[in-house]
Amino acid sequence: MKEPFLEKYWSKIVPPLTLGQVEGLVKPVHDSRYALNPENPIELLKNEPCLLEYGLAKTEAGQTMIANAIDCPGCTPEMFEWWFGWMEYENERYQVWHPMDHFAARREPDMRDHPDPKYRYVGTTGIIDEWIGPGEMLKIAITFDEPSEVGFSQEEIDAKGLWVIVLHIVERETGRSFCDRNVYVAYPTPTGVLLKLRFWLNKDVPEDVARKLQLHSSNEYGHLAEFLPQIYAEVTGNTVKKRRGDS
Repeated sequence: MKEPFLEKYWSKIVPPLTLGQVEGLVKPVHDSRYALNPENPIELLKNEPCLLEYGLAKTEAGQTMIANAIDCPGCTPEMFEWWFGWMEYENERYQVWHPMDHFAARREPDMRDHPDPKYRYVGTTGIIDEWIGPGEMLKIAITFDEPSEVGFSQEEIDAKGLWVIVLHIVERETGRSFCDRNVYVAYPTPTGVLLKLRFWLNKDVPEDVARKLQLHSSNEYGHLAEFLPQIYAEVTGNTVKKRRGDS
């Protein structure tokens, strides 16, 4: 292991799913009334419940939207920005995130030394191999876009203290779109962060693959929430500022 300190974060025991996540996995696919518009999902800039927070819905264009939400105690939006600009530069870092499913990662071009943490990933492509279930290995390229690609204003994001990431995913071997759009938003809360995830899968992606990806996202982000404050502090040397009202 190139970075031995990572061993303490390595765990093959993922946290249990929440009731909402379990219900989202077993309920039928919802109709288009429950699906946000992938070109401008403006509802995600409001820290308010969406019509669908956990589960699958079909868009009018036939895409499958995955909705998920993760409570991340002790985390901050800055930690997620740092994480996405750090973890795909070495296989071991990516594997720590989900030791059972994550296999390999690299980022092109290499922007790890960019002075702005955002541009260590925005404008780059992650070359990723990962499992999302038995027999389901994805070999994908994840390209990270500006929030303006979905009509989000950076000024509004900054004013609200949010972290937003926008990306799309293609299959490397075929060049075919896998996720037409992914949008994740981290909202500060009194105890940490609420992280909302939305994936809009290409209409050709089967429902069983969508459900595997939904479970995978619950596992990887649930696990990340458990160690992100500690690894952020260890690697960056930054201490987490206490929030007003914390003891």
